[in-house]
Amino acid sequence: MKATPQATKKFPDVLSLVLGATLTAVVLIAVYFVLPAKRTEDPVDPNTSSPPPSSESSSSSNLNSESADSTPDSTTIRKFSDLLDKHSSRFLRFSTLYELANRLDEDRLVFLIDEIVDFEFDATTQNWRTDALLILMSKLVHFNEEKVHSIFWGLNEDTQRKLAYGIASEWASVNLERATNFVNSFSDSDLRMTASDGVLDAQSSVLPIDELKTLAERFKNEQYIADLAEKNLFIEDARHPEQSWNELARDPTRLTYENLRRITNIAEAWIKEIGVSAIPRITEVIEDQGLRDQLTYLLLRVAELKDAKSTFEYAITLPNVGFSNPASSVLYSWAERDPVAAWERISILEPPSEREDLTKTLFSAWVSNDAQHLMDSLGKFPNDVQDIARATLIFDLVKESPQAARAMYDKIENNSSKEAAARTIANYWSRKDGVAALDWVLTDPSTESQRPTLIHIIISEMTNKDFQTAFEVARDQPVGVGGDEELGLEATVINILAFRNLEDAMKLLPLVRGGPTKLSAYTDVGHSLVRNERLDEAIANGEEFSGEDQILYYTSVGSNINVMRDPESIFARLDMLPSEMARSRIATTQLASNLSSNLYDDDQTDRLKEYLTDEDRELLIKVEEEGINVPDSYHGY
Repeated sequence: MKATPQATKKFPDVLSLVLGATLTAVVLIAVYFVLPAKRTEDPVDPNTSSPPPSSESSSSSNLNSESADSTPDSTTIRKFSDLLDKHSSRFLRFSTLYELANRLDEDRLVFLIDEIVDFEFDATTQNWRTDALLILMSKLVHFNEEKVHSIFWGLNEDTQRKLAYGIASEWASVNLERATNFVNSFSDSDLRMTASDGVLDAQSSVLPIDELKTLAERFKNEQYIADLAEKNLFIEDARHPEQSWNELARDPTRLTYENLRRITNIAEAWIKEIGVSAIPRITEVIEDQGLRDQLTYLLLRVAELKDAKSTFEYAITLPNVGFSNPASSVLYSWAERDPVAAWERISILEPPSEREDLTKTLFSAWVSNDAQHLMDSLGKFPNDVQDIARATLIFDLVKESPQAARAMYDKIENNSSKEAAARTIANYWSRKDGVAALDWVLTDPSTESQRPTLIHIIISEMTNKDFQTAFEVARDQPVGVGGDEELGLEATVINILAFRNLEDAMKLLPLVRGGPTKLSAYTDVGHSLVRNERLDEAIANGEEFSGEDQILYYTSVGSNINVMRDPESIFARLDMLPSEMARSRIATTQLASNLSSNLYDDDQTDRLKEYLTDEDRELLIKVEEEGINVPDSYHGY
């Protein structure tokens, strides 16, 4: 039975417990179901924390020591705090709790439960209150149902809410009638529904649907009844998918997202019967394009598991959805299971452009599933295809050995594949050893055509890992190495940091080299300061420059404003700038763009013209009359 949204909301802590316990499943199953019950002279005693020595306890101790190596050692747990102190891992705490639940007799279980109820938990251990109570009280149900009832109703409402589902579920496996009475004893309707969900879920694999429905009706659990009806409907639909689809499709208004689960259930059953040919019979009558596309992709995955080749043949006839090719997802799954058969099919595919794209998909799946197999199979492909395979294999190689990736890179002849491989090596190698990766890019002649791109990749990765080292390495490189003949590479580091960590970027500003490098770095930081509403600091940084550089700086920083939402804001920005030339250039660009945008009204246009120098007034006339463009320097670059 699926968990309804209502049920999920009622017992999130129980679900969390179940998920956590899954991690310890092997140990817990062994403890709970395999180990023999040992209830004689157990360590948790209601009268004393240390049982007096006796021949019986000695015997028990020997048995304990014999199992200590193979099971969690619960013999040292005298009280609940011992569990928390001795075991820090979730694994050991859970397994020890389950062993205790299996070993202790009724009196000792009750003693430990009472101790947990009164225990003072802190923020780090609070969740263990619910976890421990659920495990121990679920075991106590097998001994004394009345005692469980008494303990449960002595708990606060929040704890009851967290335990209701689990206790009721375990109770139903012991005594369904008593569990039913437990559910009906709740006055709170939400708690009653939570507990009834526990009983019903426990019985869902035991009772026939009709009897389960009758039980749900006794609980007045309408959501569960509805879920059962849906489950029954889905079973019938799956038995006769074509008939069910024809009945559903008679009313096109039902072919909506609201019925997506039912449509999918019918379609999957139909595909299992007749294969991929069921897909168009489903999708062709659905009017909603988004729903049709979603169903197509979902059903292609189902059909591919039944008959990959036929599904692929159908998928290549379908149009792309945005940038996504339906055949690509089918091929990827096919290639994971049978890459050789997948290659044999796409090797004869036309046109060549589609064949190349799908070949990359094929090799990606092949590498992901068995890279060594692909490497051993390289000789079976044509030379150009071998290069695509090598470029894909480099994704796998470079993570373990950049040197091995480089060796394979050297064998690639196709320019497109070689460029893709170089980007991959630069990306992953720089995460391990940025200096070595940069040295390779700067010295290997084969990287020259895309050297600026590769350098940017490496410096970006180095900055993400250690910006100080990245900055020092970048500053040690000659000006222009990054592609711009006038810029030092440290400007790239500043550019990245200005977005990611502005304070770090500002600390490095005094260390950048002069000239265009300094102007670029300060401008990037200035833009970030403006975005963070720190315009005063951005303006103050402009004092680092003079002449045309200062005008460019203030023009760029001053232009970094969104006037679309508030055209009037431009005037406050202009008035703050200390450069008349910068104010004039910004006003000129705003007036020029207003010729097409009509953002400013007549009054605002007149006020903007007041900021223009005589030279810029003449420029604006030429823009209006001759249609010339405003120079780049008027935008701050």
